[in-house]
Amino acid sequence: MVCQDTHRNMNARVRRIIPPLLIVVAWAGMLSWWTSGFSAFTTFSHTLKAAGPLPRPAPVFHIRDQFGAVHDTDDFGGSYVLLQFSYLSCGDVCPLSMADFQRVQAALQRSMPGELLLLSISFDPDRDTTQRLFDTWRYHGRPTGWYMAALDSPLDDNIQADLQRLGVWVSRRDDSLFNHSAQTFLVSPDGQVVQAF
Repeated sequence: MVCQDTHRNMNARVRRIIPPLLIVVAWAGMLSWWTSGFSAFTTFSHTLKAAGPLPRPAPVFHIRDQFGAVHDTDDFGGSYVLLQFSYLSCGDVCPLSMADFQRVQAALQRSMPGELLLLSISFDPDRDTTQRLFDTWRYHGRPTGWYMAALDSPLDDNIQADLQRLGVWVSRRDDSLFNHSAQTFLVSPDGQVVQAF
């Protein structure tokens, strides 16, 4: 009799424990899948991870610089390039990134002049005109080796795909501002993304 009571109590405990345990296991499995094995907890980090391992080829973007010259980003081959995407109407992370870029540019120009170019590309070519790009470059002290540029055409599906291949996530909001990731990429002289910061 005691053995049957013990067996019944144990079965009752198991029946109470198994459903919550299954829920926890299912939730952990879903979270693992959703975060690429617990390694990408934001849209930004997921986009960066989905772009693939480093080194990888850097996509080519058609840009207009602060002087109005039109380039392809691979025109800067032969030098290392620190590449970032932002836009000048951004009110939060972009000004901080630009201030960091200014400090990096000043330090690197002293220690390795001419070996590294900095390229800030806006994904808002309608508002970030050549004049605005030039004024921003001038505001930062007209630094040698730092190009302020904008995409040569507005965001479209092809540009979005290239940004994602690089590891950049961007989305235009209803108020015409952008949500975006803020990584900086080091591109080697042969056009390979070798580091993301």
